[in-house]
Parts: sequence; C-alpha cells; structure tokens
Amino acid sequence: MKILFWNVRGLGLQPKRRLAKDTSNAAKCTILYLQEMKLNHLSLQTLSSICGPKFERFQTLDALGSAGGLLTAWNESEITGRSLQSGRYSINTEFFLKNGAEKFIVTNVYGPHDRASRTAFLLELEMLSLFIDSPWVLVGDFNATRFSSESTKKQKKPFRFENLWYSYEGFDDQIRNCWSENTTIEEGAANLAFKIRRLRARLRTWSKTVVGNVAQKKHSISHKINELDEAEEQRYLSLEERKIRADLKLPLDSLLQQEETLWQQRLRNLWLREGDRNTKFFHISASNRMRKNQISEIQQGSRVLRAQPEIEQAFLDYYSSLLRTAGSSMVEIDWG
Repeated sequence: MKILFWNVRGLGLQPKRRLAKDTSNAAKCTILYLQEMKLNHLSLQTLSSICGPKFERFQTLDALGSAGGLLTAWNESEITGRSLQSGRYSINTEFFLKNGAEKFIVTNVYGPHDRASRTAFLLELEMLSLFIDSPWVLVGDFNATRFSSESTKKQKKPFRFENLWYSYEGFDDQIRNCWSENTTIEEGAANLAFKIRRLRARLRTWSKTVVGNVAQKKHSISHKINELDEAEEQRYLSLEERKIRADLKLPLDSLLQQEETLWQQRLRNLWLREGDRNTKFFHISASNRMRKNQISEIQQGSRVLRAQPEIEQAFLDYYSSLLRTAGSSMVEIDWG
C-alpha cells in the first residue's frame, strides 16, 4: 500500500489540479492526503479534476479564508475507510485493511501560521489523543519547528544580471563557451531551460571571482588613497608613494564608473517596482525620463517634421513598408 501526502499550496488553477492528478496517478497510491488546497465547497467535478476516478471516497475540510484546506481520498477497492469527526485544523479517517483484522486512524492536518492560533491547534491534537485507542498516524503540514535552527536556513539570493559585466574582458567568452557546451537533453524547451540554469550558475561564479564586490574594493582603494593624502599634509611623499597613489586612482575611477552603472540599474529596478507610488521623487523621475525619451523632430527626405501627428505617421509608414511582404514567412528557433 502506497500513501502520498503533499502540501500543494493552492489548487485554484486547472494546470495545478492536473499536476496533482498526474502525480497521484504516477505514484499509484492507495491513499492521498493534500494540504493547503485553498478551496472551499469542493464539488464532485472539482474533486474528479484533482483525484481522478480511482479515488472513490474522500473527506474534505474547507480553507480558512485564503489558507488551509484539506483532502483525504482513498481507493475503496484497496482499502476501506470511514470518515470520523473533523476539527478546525484536521480531518480524521479510520481505515480497515481488506482482511478486516487490522485498523488504524490517520489525521490529516494543516497547522496555522500565527502564534495565537497555534495553541488551539495543539489543543485540538491533544484532545484527539484522549479518544483514539487504535494505531494513530499524523500527516500534513504543522507549520511549526522543533528547534529554532530549523527555521534559519540561509535564503539563496535571486540571480541578478549586472550591466557592468559588459565592461569586463572575457564576459562574452563566458556566455559563448557555456552556451556552446553540449547537453544530453533532447527535448528542446527542457534543453533551453537547462542551459539557462547552467549559465546563471557560471555567471555567479565568474562574477564572484572576477568582478567581486565593487563597493568593498572601492572602499579599500579609497582608504589607501586617503592615508597617503593625510600623510602628505604632514610631510612630503616619496616618489614611490606618489606613484602608488597615481596607480591607485586609475582602478578607483573604473570602480566609480562601475558603481554608477550599478546604481543606474538599481534605480531602474526600483522604478519598475515602486513607480506607481505617489511620491515626488518618482514624478520627477518620470518627467525626466519622458523628456529624455521624447522625439522632438525627425527628418524625412528633405523635410523636417516637428508636429507629433506627422512624426507618428512617418514612423507608421516606414515600418509598415518594412513589414509588408507578398508571401508568407516562417521563423525557426534553434533550441540547441
């Protein structure tokens, strides 16, 4: 007998329901336990789209707002089940093996996130334990940790492409070499996804070893230059010291340029994320960007067009002529 329990984190969309159905069918499980479905008042049609016809009997618990929602489903031809009373955070089912000699109870749970409700959740389980005299199994998501170290896993930073990488010699080679490496994946889309993941990993490593931390390097060089500047206020610098300071200013200028590129990209990302907020800063940014991106005039042949409708029509006519064709065309994508 196989049992599958899974926190599905929402089954509101049809593709997610199809995934749950395909996964349970592939696992060939006898009993299916799902948590955090985030659904209420499940119809037979919805249950069929989640479980399929194999699971003839089921027991459900509606979500609490936008959280929770439980399902226990079983194949009656392989095991006999009887629904017991449900709690606020759990559903309980008594199962009998086909020989009828053995029985056990399974409690499917989804614990609350907030501390205020956690006491009630644990009390519910404690009360259940007082009345259950058969072998008892608890499955599900308790949303709790036994030790604080379990909840302090370091989160991996998301991949961020940095525009300053373009300025480094060898960057193009990194992409070209990584992308041209062969893979053993035959399916086109899967091969493309694998290559993108591999390229991200390579660029992370390359950036760490070659580019490094721009701010730290800038601070280190600036500190050395400041030390020499302060020493010059007390005494004459030697020729060697003056040469060291001059040599440091060149990489410092490069780092300052890189830092400016970083901040320009961060500002652009910040605008995309926060631009709809009603702040004076973003209104000024929008106005400046509008002035910078505006086309005030264009030359068409011997004519200079300044009126906005004329400029728009000139662009429309030009690109319409480029896209106009007598036959059909086909675009072929090389997934390799």
